[in-house]
Amino acid sequence: MLRDKEFIKVQKISGFSLWMLLLTWIAVARVLQEALVKLRNLAGEVTRVTSQISDNNDILAGLTELQAATTAVRTAKYQIQSLSAITGRFKLRRYNVGE
Repeated sequence: MLRDKEFIKVQKISGFSLWMLLLTWIAVARVLQEALVKLRNLAGEVTRVTSQISDNNDILAGLTELQAATTAVRTAKYQIQSLSAITGRFKLRRYNVGE
């Protein structure tokens, strides 16, 4: 059996261990809270990058449409020139877009 002094000593050690455990939990909670804040900030960055990618895709789609229109105009000019050369009746006129 433990004597009274030894029992008190064991109780003090147990109390100290509980305090250390509590302080450890608090420290872990703080680290986890900081990690959560960093993850939220990272999620915000990912959202911004995703919206920029979406904007870039819209720009690329517009450029593709512009490229297709330019190709269509070139094809039409080539066909008109070919017809003019064959028939001699058509004249190629320049049309400036936006005027």
